[in-house]
Amino acid sequence: MKKISLLMPFGNHSLPLASTIAILNIAQSLGCPLDYQLVSPKNKRNFEMSPFMVKADTTIAEVTATDLVIVSPIDTNVSIDAVLQEAPQLFEWIRQQYTQGAEVVSLCTGAYILAATGLLNGKEAASHFSVMTDLRQRFSEVNWQKDAIITEKDRVITSGGALSSLNALIYWLLKYYDRHKVLSIAKKLQIDYPRTSQKPYYIFSNQKKHQDELVLKVQEYMEQYQGESLNFDTLAERHHISRRSLNRRFKSATGESLRSYQQRIIIEKAKEQLEYKNITVQELAYRLGYVDVASFRNLFYKVTGTLPNEYQKKFALIR
Repeated sequence: MKKISLLMPFGNHSLPLASTIAILNIAQSLGCPLDYQLVSPKNKRNFEMSPFMVKADTTIAEVTATDLVIVSPIDTNVSIDAVLQEAPQLFEWIRQQYTQGAEVVSLCTGAYILAATGLLNGKEAASHFSVMTDLRQRFSEVNWQKDAIITEKDRVITSGGALSSLNALIYWLLKYYDRHKVLSIAKKLQIDYPRTSQKPYYIFSNQKKHQDELVLKVQEYMEQYQGESLNFDTLAERHHISRRSLNRRFKSATGESLRSYQQRIIIEKAKEQLEYKNITVQELAYRLGYVDVASFRNLFYKVTGTLPNEYQKKFALIR
């Protein structure tokens, strides 16, 4: 019998909690010997998970041993700093359970909590692609993998963003229970398992949550003139800085080089066109400044992990 401690989400995050419980309930109904409880870092009061109210079964003070700790996501609408500052006892409890032999899995932005314990230091780790820059800045000892859906080393598992984290639960169940039963859970809930990359689901957020005004001006210029022919030397001269210094400063602020940022702008525009317009790949490439269609197709695959026509078939809103 596997004992599972499911930590309550940090903030108003009912969807991942409900989805995780659904998977565990189905696993129980199929005869997988496991028992889980909702665990709160502090008390068993009612938690608002709009539109629901949820009450924890127990607290970390009452859980002395468990086989698996599931670290639920942090709602990024709340203050990450506030959550981390209030959780030193939780970090110690997770480390204690791990030392006693428990496995630990973080779902989506639960990686913040897991990274703060130190258990991810020197390891590869996944989370939601939108918070990767922040995670790298806060926890530089961790080898963050922006594309990964699942990472595992030394009984520590991390997962990709949002509901892709459900793949990590299927992955864990497959380690201990009948493969046919576990895969039937994925089928019942229509979980795309196995998935290996978050790339096709990236939403480019322009990475402007920084205070470097020069870099912000460069970003705005690049977004206006995003074509393949954009000259970075000229761009640097325009802002009275060397290209090398600009690239270093740009990467420090955004987590991307000038070239990779330019490519993401181009591909985000391409994705928008593929989703909303009936357009051929050739026409799209030309519109975005690419004479060599094969070069554009290769870039699209590099950034998204899928080819333009495959992306269009999957995500097009106009048929």
